[in-house]
Amino acid sequence: MALTIADRLQIQQSINAYCHLVDYGEPEAMRALFTADMEFAVTATGQLFRGIGEFIEFLASRRGTRDRVRHLIANIVIHEEGSMVSTQAYLQIVKLEQGVSHTVKLTRYQDEWICDGGVWRISRRRIED
Repeated sequence: MALTIADRLQIQQSINAYCHLVDYGEPEAMRALFTADMEFAVTATGQLFRGIGEFIEFLASRRGTRDRVRHLIANIVIHEEGSMVSTQAYLQIVKLEQGVSHTVKLTRYQDEWICDGGVWRISRRRIED
């Protein structure tokens, strides 16, 4: 399967949308970005979320408890091998304090994608250092 330009744009848009949804506390909207049976792993902490419900519950529990941070994405690369689509993107987490920003973490997202009814969704996400 060859990805179209529209497919590539939709994948990039979803990666970027995730950051806005996390930063502004909209966990329910994650359903549009991930498959129902998604897995989300954070290697630095050993956290593993299975299923969109578990992930949304975690995000909702953190709403309002986080310091003001922003997730910034760069260097998105889309890989296509047969029917498999994956992406890699650098993630910079920036904290804002008294009008000054500083980088808290530099890491990267590694995602696997599934086309679900014409919409690309993340089936597996791994955040690693």
